[in-house]
Formats: sequence, structure tokens, C-alpha cells
Amino acid sequence: MAAFLKKLFFNNISEDKSTPKVVMTLGNAQVNENEMVFAIGDIHGRLDLLEKQIQKIRRKVIEFKDKYVFHLVFLGDYIDRGHQSRQVIERLMSLKIDNCTIHYLMGNHEDILLKFLSNPHKYYKVWMAIGGIATLSNFGISGLDDVQLVRQQLLKQMGMKMIGFLNNLNISYTNGDYFFCHAVPSNDKPLNLQSKKTLLNNRKANISKYEKIVVHGHVSRDKVEFLESRINIDTGAYATENLTCLLVKNHNQIVL
Repeated sequence: MAAFLKKLFFNNISEDKSTPKVVMTLGNAQVNENEMVFAIGDIHGRLDLLEKQIQKIRRKVIEFKDKYVFHLVFLGDYIDRGHQSRQVIERLMSLKIDNCTIHYLMGNHEDILLKFLSNPHKYYKVWMAIGGIATLSNFGISGLDDVQLVRQQLLKQMGMKMIGFLNNLNISYTNGDYFFCHAVPSNDKPLNLQSKKTLLNNRKANISKYEKIVVHGHVSRDKVEFLESRINIDTGAYATENLTCLLVKNHNQIVL
């Protein structure tokens, strides 16, 4: 009887498995010692806004060049919606900043483009529904009725070097107490065990508590969101004229 009562009452009083045992908070988190990390949110074809942020970063690197090693993290969604997707990708591919390691992450829009190239009939409508028309137009592709022809023209216009760049995009980047990715991680498993699908597409979390500070985009907001263990830096650049760059150094998080 005692065993039955224990099972009846205590099986329903379980630890919330969605909450990590150790929750990282903004005030306690820091990047690696003597390192400074910049993160740029969803660009969506806005080369003009990207160039402005690159110039800000260059100035910071020059200002602190004798004190820090620098990292720049792009959180994905370089294409679609805006009108310069091709130019944005080309700029990222050629970008070099002295004493700065650049980390390029994949967004769900790059993922859908690559899936379209592999399986055009399955993913064509999905891609068009989230802004792919602007990208095709930017690559000089019109007459969108023949899906296979669209694929062939896009392959030709992009070239293998650009396609290879997109295929080699990373899913996440970790520095110290910070975890950078495109979308919102789920709460049901540690960050290092999250699936690619989740880190590219998920928008919601039951709580904002993780073992590291998550810096992400994907969920457009009017301003940067600072939550308990999460910072959302997608400020809808393609429509708002506001592309966010976050600077993290020591224990500080600064919006440039």
C-alpha cells in the first residue's frame, strides 16, 4: 500500500525537464576571456543596412585591436524579401576584417533555397510563400511557371561557389557562456543536442531558460528582446530599416 501511495502521489510531482539544472542569466554570462563577439540578425536582402553595420564593426575592431580577439557571427536569413539577396551573399563571401574570425550560420530561408535546388517541385511553393520571388528577381529570373527551368536558371546564376558557400553554413556557434543560432531552441533538451530543424525553424519556447545565453533571430520584433537566458536580435530589417548588431564583451551586451 505504501508503495502504491508513493507512486500515486509522487509520480505527478516531477522535475520540470524543460528547465536546465543550471540556468545562465544575462548578468552572469561572458564570452571567452579577451574576446569580443559581434552578432548580426536577419539581413533579408538589405545590403545597404549590412554595409552600415560592417563599418561600425570595423571601427570597433580598430578601437580595441590591441585588447581583444574578435568574432563576427551572422545568424542567417541573408536572402528573400529584400531586393539584394545576391549582393548580400556575395558581400558575405568576400568579407574580411583584420583580426576577426567570421562565423556564418544558416537560416531557414537558405535551407529552403537549398531544398528547392534538390527537390524543386516539393519546395517551390513553400519558398515563394516566404519571399523567394524577390530572390529570383534579383538573380534575373522571371517566367516562374516552369519549376524545373527556374531551378536550372538559378543554378546557372548562382554558380557552384555560391551554392557551396550556402551548403557549408553552420547551424550554431558557441563562445563562452553564449550560444548563437538562427531560431529559438526548444526547452526539452540541452543546446548541444538540438536538432537542425529546431535551430532553423522553431519560434516558441515555453520558458526562456537555458544553460547558456541564446542569441538568435528568426522572430521579428520592433526592438531587441532581452529575456532571462535569451536575446532576440531580429528587428525585421527588410521592412523596418533596422538591422541589429549585438556586441558582447566581458559581461556586457550592447546594441550598436
